[in-house]
Amino acid sequence: MFKLFQRIKRLIRVKLKLTRTHSNGVASPPRFVFKILALIILTGVITAIYPLRISFMPISVPQLGDITTEDIIAPIDFPVEKSPETLRQEIRETVRNLPLILDFNEFKYDSVMVRLDSVISTVSSLQHSRAQISHKIRQLRLMFPEFNSKIARGLLSIDSIANFRDALRKSVQDLYYAGVIKDSSILKDSEHQKVAIVRSGERINLLRDQVATLANVEELIARSFDIEDTLISRRFGQVVSALAKPTLSVDYAQTEREKTLAIAQIPREEISFKAGDIILRRNHKVEAIHLKWLDALAEYRAATEEHASFWRFVFPVMMRTAFIGFMLAVFSAYLYFFKRREAFTNLHFLAVLFLILLQVVLNHVVGLELGLSFYLIPFAISSLLFAILFDLEIGLMATFTLALVAGILHNFDFSYTLVSFVVGTVACFSVRVVRRRSDFYRSILYIAITYVIVIYLLEYLRFSETRSIVEDAGYGILNAVLSPILVMGFLPFFESIFNLSTDVTLLELSDMNHPLLRRLAIEAPGTYHHSIVVGNLCEKAAEAIGANALLARVGAYYHDIGKMEISEYFIENQSGIRNKHEKLAPTMSALIIGSHIKKGVELAEEYNLPDRIIDFIEEHHGTTLMTYFYNKAKESGEDNDLSEDEFRYPGPKPNSRETAIMMLADSVEAASRSLDDPTPSRIRSVIKRIINDKFQAGELSHSALTMHDLGLIEESFANMLIGVFHARIDYPRKEDEE
Repeated sequence: MFKLFQRIKRLIRVKLKLTRTHSNGVASPPRFVFKILALIILTGVITAIYPLRISFMPISVPQLGDITTEDIIAPIDFPVEKSPETLRQEIRETVRNLPLILDFNEFKYDSVMVRLDSVISTVSSLQHSRAQISHKIRQLRLMFPEFNSKIARGLLSIDSIANFRDALRKSVQDLYYAGVIKDSSILKDSEHQKVAIVRSGERINLLRDQVATLANVEELIARSFDIEDTLISRRFGQVVSALAKPTLSVDYAQTEREKTLAIAQIPREEISFKAGDIILRRNHKVEAIHLKWLDALAEYRAATEEHASFWRFVFPVMMRTAFIGFMLAVFSAYLYFFKRREAFTNLHFLAVLFLILLQVVLNHVVGLELGLSFYLIPFAISSLLFAILFDLEIGLMATFTLALVAGILHNFDFSYTLVSFVVGTVACFSVRVVRRRSDFYRSILYIAITYVIVIYLLEYLRFSETRSIVEDAGYGILNAVLSPILVMGFLPFFESIFNLSTDVTLLELSDMNHPLLRRLAIEAPGTYHHSIVVGNLCEKAAEAIGANALLARVGAYYHDIGKMEISEYFIENQSGIRNKHEKLAPTMSALIIGSHIKKGVELAEEYNLPDRIIDFIEEHHGTTLMTYFYNKAKESGEDNDLSEDEFRYPGPKPNSRETAIMMLADSVEAASRSLDDPTPSRIRSVIKRIINDKFQAGELSHSALTMHDLGLIEESFANMLIGVFHARIDYPRKEDEE
């Protein structure tokens, strides 16, 4: 999977190189089409994420706890619907109070009574028989298989059982008046607390626990007899329990019909307002119920406008979409005119849009879906990511854009804009320089202090209670702690997917124990030393003009890694060996020398170096002419149709200030080592000549370096190299002293 991902990244890089422009960095039309489509899609997604009702909410909606300055009057008739939870609770209560319908089976009841009379008559006749008791028991069980020997013996032992006939019939009639159900679990599994027994068109209403079951028939019959001999009561209970049949069954169809009818009759409206009714009076504190009423007004307007007039429905949505699209378009225009190389490439622009969408989704989920405190919305996350992944300027502009978008999405609420902008701005400055993971602790401190100050000022002006202010400040501090932690988790994802590199990544690459640098030191020691010196030159020059000094230094370390496999063909690695180019044709030498660019890119991709480092490998020679081999070919006179293109590096020209500095430093360092007498004046002369040659050849035309920058770079190179080649004291040897 990892190899597949790396292959996809390489294909994307090849595609970006094919679409890269060399005419002052102006993007080609296909790239504009991609960006415009991506921008339109993002605007539509952001608009769709937030509920439609917000578009129809009055703009001057007060916040919870505010004191109103004027009456808020209902512009139209509208109902306030009950909340889903309230409605569910009412439905549950209604169903609990509805009875479960049970049908009474008269046929089964009659069969029980007939069977009971037969038992009394049979037992009475057997008692007058002279047969043995065992024979009587056997006869009784043959006629009534429900009885076991114990029950049969008990019945035969009751003297004058016929005298109990009426009492026993009355007990059974009382028991079966409401009926008997087979199993108590049928009732316990039901959500109904009551039952309605339908018997001969009459309803008998009982509580669920009052319904008799087959399991408790014996006990109920035994208790119904008011006689001193409890043994006889128990025996009659056993008899009736053996003969009993369930006469009740659940009428699910009728129960469901009554349930549906009852639920339909539950009012869905909590309260209704008429046009002109005062929703909230002036000088009153805004409570949650008032915001609920205003929210209901917005929902009702959204629903009625959709059916009343398509244009009146679409217009508010179009306006909100237009506001959001305008802000995103302004931000994109800023990136194009001022940051096209840093953040306006296809892949990086996609990262920018993804960051914007991430922040909007977080705002929506925390603020609306979860309904958490306004101060728990992580406004700082996108600001931190923009500042770290790109630079401080992009971070500040993105913060300003997202602050306005947050205010627009939340019904033009100035509080969202203010808090988002202030917190985001401080977050950007807190990570202006991030060289270690521990630097995020500084960010946590700065953001926490900012939240406390902003919350105190806002809530104090709203006349909030002290307890509320302290609670909100706690939310802000928690937000300040969680946001940088989440950013540390997001960073590797964005670096890997969108091929971005942060200062932390660059510092990891600057470690001299990196496998590529260790190979370079072993396989091409001259090139390794050259790269270290060039790295120092680049770092100082970048600092002088305000470019990314760390990027310039690390890029210089890796710019010549392509020389490792053919190190003996480069002069800095030919100490003690014969120059291999002496026996080669100039065209072949130029081909070998130029191949270290391609080999370097392949090695960089193999070791998964970021694109910003690969740019140094590709651009550090630009399209410079290999003058030595070109002149050698001309002097040899072997080819009358000699073309300069055969002796130029493959390019492209430097497309950033850092790679342009790298080109100049590489040439200056090599030239300074060839000086026989490196005096300060000669060093300055060489530096000036090389910079002028590169400038006049057009190699710096895409780098955005100004003449002022070139002057600062020249001075920085001179100071560094004069320090390297400073004059040394010729200490006398011991033999000379003697």
